This record gives sequence, C-alpha cells and structure tokens, in this order.
Amino acid sequence: MATGGIANVLYNVPYKFRGLETIGIIFFLFNIFLYISIWGLLVTRFYLYPYTLKASFLHPTESLFVPASVVSFGTILINITQYGPENTGPWLEQAIWLLFWIDAALAVIFSAGIYLLLWSTQTFTIAQMTPIWIFPAYPMLIIGPHAGILSEKLEPIKSLRIIIGGTTIQGIGFLVSLMVYSAFIYRLMSQKLPRENVRPGMFVSVGPSAFTVAGLVNMADHTKRAFPEDFMGNGALAADVLKVVVNFSALWLWG
Repeated sequence: MATGGIANVLYNVPYKFRGLETIGIIFFLFNIFLYISIWGLLVTRFYLYPYTLKASFLHPTESLFVPASVVSFGTILINITQYGPENTGPWLEQAIWLLFWIDAALAVIFSAGIYLLLWSTQTFTIAQMTPIWIFPAYPMLIIGPHAGILSEKLEPIKSLRIIIGGTTIQGIGFLVSLMVYSAFIYRLMSQKLPRENVRPGMFVSVGPSAFTVAGLVNMADHTKRAFPEDFMGNGALAADVLKVVVNFSALWLWG
C-alpha cells in the first residue's frame, strides 16, 4: 500500500524535473511486483497449510487485515489511472473505467463481509479496542480519491457517474469509520492509552478523514467538466457552489 502511495505522491509533486515521472513509474511497477509476490506467498501458504485459510478469516487480529488486498489493488488502479492513459491509448481509459466499478464492488463486499464475519464469530470488549478496527472500512475509503483522479481522465458523462458513485461509497466508509472513532474515544477515556506495542496503530485513525478530504476535493475540482449544462438547473453554478461547500467541509474534517 505504501509503495503505491509513494508513486502517487511522486505523480502529484508540484515541482517537476526530468526523470520524476520515470521514478514514479518505477515505484508503480515495483508495487505491482510486490502485490503479485505477496499473493504468491499467501497462496503457497494456504496450499501447504489449508487450515490457515479459515484461521486467517476467524483470527481476531489477522482478519482485520484481509481487506488490505483490496486496498492494495485499489492503489495499483490509482497508479494506472495516473501514469497509464498518457503512455498507452483510449483502450486503457475504458479498462480503468470498468476496473473502477469492479474495485468499488469488491470494496463494499469485503468491508461489509469482514465486519459481519467479526460480529458473528468474535466477541470484543472495549478494553481490546484498537484503531485498527477501522481498517476493514479502508477499501471503501480509497474509492473517493480514485474517483477524483479518474474523473479527470474520462469523458464527462462517465466522469459524472464516477463522481456520484465515488462520493456515495466514500460516505459509507467514512460513516463506518466515524462509529469506530466514537468507540475508540470511549476506550481512551475508560482504559487510557493502549499498550506501547500497539500505540503506533493509533496513526491509522488519520486515514479516514484524510482519504475523504482528498477524494471530495479532487472530485469537486472536476465537476465543472462533468456536470451537464442543465444539471440541477445550472451545471456550471452547481459545480462552483459544490466546490465552495466541499472546500470548507474539507477544512472542517481536517480540523
């Protein structure tokens, strides 16, 4: 996930220099190599020790990281959207549009599935609560940033659908995270700080708000080209109003 994040950051660095895109592509391709390699190791593990597959989904900690496979897949799709279309052709635009919806479906299914599995098979106490409980919602939380980047690359009618879908799924992910936030605040008030070895995991709490801000701002930036002229009565005006609302809402979330 972080390797793809580096490629994403390099793509958005405002100070360009010769070779910067090449460095970003190297991290992007290295990320794909890592993703395939890790999947290969996992498949080998489950083949040699079949019982570990069920155990992984039922383990109270390891099961929380199952959605990481979807998050990493989404990160790869973001990098493809950034580096791909300019270096290939129109066929890739159609491919990434289709892959976005596949990723969106996987994000909802995996997030809902993992939470339902945990609620039906595990018993958690507030003393055991850690911010990593948010992680099953992460596949939905990167849909918004992906939609923001993709809406710049596609034709307006497809961009509009991407923006609407991205906003909806991003909202689901953030609302789920907000509920986990409230439980963690209660845990801090009643149980104090977590053990030292799990305290770094508290930084996971930054992700939902950060991803939501990035996704909403990027999508709002491209609404003027995506909204039809008669959208909500006046497409251009609706886009301007939405951009102001989103920017101030992003400041509120960032705060």
